Amino acid sequence: MSWNDPNASSEAKRYDNPIPSRELILSTINEHGEVTHQQLAKALILMTQTSLTL
Repeated sequence: MSWNDPNASSEAKRYDNPIPSRELILSTINEHGEVTHQQLAKALILMTQTSLTL
């Protein structure tokens, strides 16, 4: 999935290791329906394959 977070620059200013904004996370959940933590992380490319198996 390719995504564009309209709040990415403000998130990057606030955090050393920013993640997608709440708005992007919520829009992804609305788009995909009910998802697990792992499915959401995969959709947003937040975790490596190794960390998903932990």
